[in-house]
Amino acid sequence: MEALTVLRSITFYFYDSLAGFPDGVETYGLVAGLWMSMFALGNCVGPSAAGVLVDAFDFKVGTLFVMALQLIVVRFKNPAKRIHVL
Repeated sequence: MEALTVLRSITFYFYDSLAGFPDGVETYGLVAGLWMSMFALGNCVGPSAAGVLVDAFDFKVGTLFVMALQLIVVRFKNPAKRIHVL
């Protein structure tokens, strides 16, 4: 069931990352390869970084750090289309 919600965001960001590049098989292959490489890197680094955060701080502070990082990324992702989170 979770895959249905994740699929919508993945599809949106995949097509968003194609903007400005020529429409062709090479571009789709390059973007798909980079996307999957970064996804796999995140699957490896994410749990390790979370373990370090929980060991260095407690769970609550580690969670607040991750949440603040996500808000910063959303805030500065595209300055032309600012998303007002708060």
